[in-house]
Amino acid sequence: MTPLDLRFLAGLDAPEDHWRRRVRLLTGLIFAIAGTPKFFAHGWEAGHFRTYGLPWPDAFVYVIGAIEILGGLALIADVAVRPVSLLLGAVMIGAIITSGIGQGEWIPSLTLAPALLIACVYLVWAGPGTWPGAKPRGPVTARE
Repeated sequence: MTPLDLRFLAGLDAPEDHWRRRVRLLTGLIFAIAGTPKFFAHGWEAGHFRTYGLPWPDAFVYVIGAIEILGGLALIADVAVRPVSLLLGAVMIGAIITSGIGQGEWIPSLTLAPALLIACVYLVWAGPGTWPGAKPRGPVTARE
């Protein structure tokens, strides 16, 4: 048995429907925007991260900001949607646990973060789209 064809990570195995496109673009835009204060208002964001009890809160702010901006841009560009959505979903789980449940911050950690987590789960489930001009393929299967 040969390994699965990994082209699904690049978005070559299924056409993109309008719902997936809308969710992908909106989710990517929200993440890209949400990551920018972590660089432009670093002190304010780091102050929040200090209250979460995480080690190296200043570094965490930069790492999470980079993940959100680059991940959001990857979603907008339709690049590696599944792995990026998994990573961004993990960040949202962290936000829900640390600031939402741990600190009781309703906005955005118990409102927007769960909605973004649901969007990320949907994007993982819906799978990747296609490259512009690519012909849709059937589902990727293992060949024996």
